[in-house]
Amino acid sequence: MAVFGFLYLLLAIAFTKQTQSGWFKNNYRNTALTISIVYSLLLEFIQRSIPGRSFDLYDLIANSVGVVIGLIIFSVFNKK
Repeated sequence: MAVFGFLYLLLAIAFTKQTQSGWFKNNYRNTALTISIVYSLLLEFIQRSIPGRSFDLYDLIANSVGVVIGLIIFSVFNKK
């Protein structure tokens, strides 16, 4: 969970440094949120093909909660 929160923080910080104008400037938080959750989903599907591992819905939920916590932390410290 914490790893995906940290992933969101890194993406959001990187996106704020790269955006100056246009659509992306107003939607970088949603983009970072979407990338983080899709990455978590992708990892869960990849685990299905690894012997001894399986797709776990609770893992996906925990990762998504971590991303939302990262969003909250980023929002608190980045008041733009």
